[in-house]
Amino acid sequence: MDRGPEIDTRAAVAQAGAQVAGFLAGHVGLADTAVAYAGYDWQLHRLLTRLSGNPIYPLILNGFAGFYEEMAQLYFAPPLARARSRQFYRSEEHTSELQSH
Repeated sequence: MDRGPEIDTRAAVAQAGAQVAGFLAGHVGLADTAVAYAGYDWQLHRLLTRLSGNPIYPLILNGFAGFYEEMAQLYFAPPLARARSRQFYRSEEHTSELQSH
């Protein structure tokens, strides 16, 4: 089982929970469009890899920069995908807030 993104998320929250929570709070004002969600999700993953403290994670993620948002726009096209991501963002925001205290 691939646990890569989970690992960088845990590390980022452990090291900078308040910063992660602050970013995730921005999902509330996000336009309900595939383009908006693709951009936001890319920025979230860039933040998580940077805050993880592992210098390799950002390098790996940057390898996907050319096509991530294009593929993400296809993923986020159905309203259900955006709804699930909203739930994920809320959950991660709450977890990050708890870790920052």
